[in-house]
Amino acid sequence: VVILLIGFPLATWATLRYSLEVHMNFNARRDLEAMVRTVDGVLEEPEDIVFVASSAHPLAGQKALELKELLPEPFLLTEKDASYRFVLDRYLTSMDLRIEPFLEIGNTEFIIRLLKNNAGISFLPEFSIKNEISAGHLAVLPVKDFHMHIWRQILYHKDKWVTREMDAFIRLAQEAP
Repeated sequence: VVILLIGFPLATWATLRYSLEVHMNFNARRDLEAMVRTVDGVLEEPEDIVFVASSAHPLAGQKALELKELLPEPFLLTEKDASYRFVLDRYLTSMDLRIEPFLEIGNTEFIIRLLKNNAGISFLPEFSIKNEISAGHLAVLPVKDFHMHIWRQILYHKDKWVTREMDAFIRLAQEAP
């Protein structure tokens, strides 16, 4: 089985392991460590997560916005369990800030359609909106002193057979820009 993940890098295992030692019992920690040793990562690349709005939005085209300028806007966000939404919420909490979303939904395409109709702003992976940005429908809102990314990963069990289809998928993903 090939797994395409958008999450955190395998390199964060040391931090995760530290957290596990504090919060997990011995058996659960041992099982998770054994599982991680059986995983092989063939792709691990950062993906920028950006604030985005319609090109017609009043904040579009401005340079170096303050994060606090965005917070009163109507936000169209993914559900809280999306990895990048979780990271955003944690970051805002650390700054004693928060977003009250106008809409929370798991359908990124629906969010993009609403953004194109100038219904608010969002926080999405750049790869999910690059076509709309190129077409001039959406604009990235540059926030001063704010850069966030997650990791695009493909993992598979290193002791399992890689099918021809899995191998083709892995090669295709590695060639993608």
